[in-house]
Amino acid sequence: MTVNMGAGKGFIASLTITDAAGNPAPVAAPPTWMSSDPTGLVVSPQPDGMVALVASKGYKVGTYTVTVSADANLDPTVERLISTTFTVVVAAINTAELITVTAGVPY
Repeated sequence: MTVNMGAGKGFIASLTITDAAGNPAPVAAPPTWMSSDPTGLVVSPQPDGMVALVASKGYKVGTYTVTVSADANLDPTVERLISTTFTVVVAAINTAELITVTAGVPY
């Protein structure tokens, strides 16, 4: 998934984790969010880790990767590390988007 936004802008990203049947899967601890370059793109998760503000820092134009990782309880006996990434392209345009990141069952 790629999100395009203007320099100096941001958006809210939310994480939904489901099992193979589409049911919500609980997480063992708040998911972690990481930017490939925090000098150009800042990711600020809420305390529960299921929502984060993603914002460009200043007016640094570039392409960044955001990685979200969580320990999800996908079945009563198995806990798996789930990780997903998406790309954010910051350009010198004035746009903002709201996205939802959904991590599927690992394979």
